[in-house]
Amino acid sequence: MNLEDITSFREGQPVNVTTATFTELTSLPWSLALDSYQRPYVWGTERMQQLLADLTDWLSRQESSSPEQHYYMGALLHWNKEKETLFVIDGQQRLTSLALLYHALKNQQPSKLDFNYRSTHSVKHIHEAKQALEQANTWLQLLSNVQNLFERLQFSLIVVEREDLAFTFFDTQNNRGVPLQAGDLLKAFHLRTMAGHDALQAECAQHWEQGKPAFIRELFEQYLWRARQWRGRQENSASHEGLLSCFQQHSIKPDDITTVPLYPNQHNQRASALTVGPDNRYQLALHPLTLSEVSTALPFALRQPVWQGLGFFLYSNRYASLVRQLFPANADEFSDEPEAQALQRFYRSVICSLSGYLQSLFRLAVLMYVDRLGSDQLYAFGCRFGLRLGMLRLCLGSIRYETPAKYLREQSIQLLDLLAGAWRPEEVLDCLQQETNLNLKKTKEALRQDDVWKGTRGAYITALKQYLDSEPKGSLETTIIKQLKTETGYLVREQTQ
Repeated sequence: MNLEDITSFREGQPVNVTTATFTELTSLPWSLALDSYQRPYVWGTERMQQLLADLTDWLSRQESSSPEQHYYMGALLHWNKEKETLFVIDGQQRLTSLALLYHALKNQQPSKLDFNYRSTHSVKHIHEAKQALEQANTWLQLLSNVQNLFERLQFSLIVVEREDLAFTFFDTQNNRGVPLQAGDLLKAFHLRTMAGHDALQAECAQHWEQGKPAFIRELFEQYLWRARQWRGRQENSASHEGLLSCFQQHSIKPDDITTVPLYPNQHNQRASALTVGPDNRYQLALHPLTLSEVSTALPFALRQPVWQGLGFFLYSNRYASLVRQLFPANADEFSDEPEAQALQRFYRSVICSLSGYLQSLFRLAVLMYVDRLGSDQLYAFGCRFGLRLGMLRLCLGSIRYETPAKYLREQSIQLLDLLAGAWRPEEVLDCLQQETNLNLKKTKEALRQDDVWKGTRGAYITALKQYLDSEPKGSLETTIIKQLKTETGYLVREQTQ
């Protein structure tokens, strides 16, 4: 392959199409690297086994008359002239897997392949892929006997010159067999707007990759998107296109990528912008005030406009950290704050017995409460809203995907709108108390029925009863548990004894 095949772009045509073998591609004078917007390596055991099976199947079908027939693959590259580096846009999964195979057969890495994975998920999957290779003795033996194997792996290359084209291609390409999720596309889009600020790009990419893909998806679908879009009587599902529209197309491009405009809210009364100071530390403009490194301290609000690049990542980091803080994966990670501790015990003891759909609505409401009002009377809110969801469960034969949105739509006051605009906890608690009073009679009637104490509804009643019978951890819980007993007629005197 001629070097000009890669780097010569004719005027008005910033795209080259050429071919190269794996050996040629990994022996060029420049590094072949991954840019910060790339997602982790995700192939692992199954995909590595599939690659080996594909290669051995290809070899078995070779005609003796054409032993040099090529195995064809594709890749999309971005030539960065300033850095003298070829960045892989599409093909990183295949190239990484082939590099692992190369090492297994030759006991060395391909030259000029400079793939750096920071994510723990990448490390895990690379380890799995290496184990799959170590266990594939038959396949490896067959491939090791193939003359010039890596010279016969032929790539059809699309090489782009401009960075905007690189991101355009990335947005529309899928890696073979593993379609890109909305989170991957959002990460790439917002890192793109930070071009020229390599340190910030790398920091934002690293924070993003610390979250598991499943958690990132949950964060946007069940928390951020719903908090912003479930307004008034409107509701619809968080589709792939809806997520991209909300957090990409409708995000705002800043004049300066190192400055994020701020809005007056309960977390911010004194600054108009957040800027990046020395050593990438954040400061508040007008009245410079260096913030702590704790993401939950960032002065954002859930429903504020989303600013591209740094603003998007800081916004996401704040709410990812807040969700983990409010609903930790392990009990030993409970907060030291009394209100949060009491809420977490109630959530694990009672709410987790409800349908997953109702659990997700509970977590969203708690997030919005804390975002607006902090921890003031947080436990009272959690119990009050949790009891309201329990009443809903007892009065419905089944809970479906659309139940939470339907519940919000049918209430006299849309709870999420109330939470987004409340100034004092009493505004929210009084509203929930009114709803509870309106539904008490219907709930107590349901509790008197024998069948409601069975199945999934019975599991909730049992969980609630055990919680009400448990020893309170302090005066905070004692007061609320007493109120819950009164409002349930202590489960209608334990179903009339």
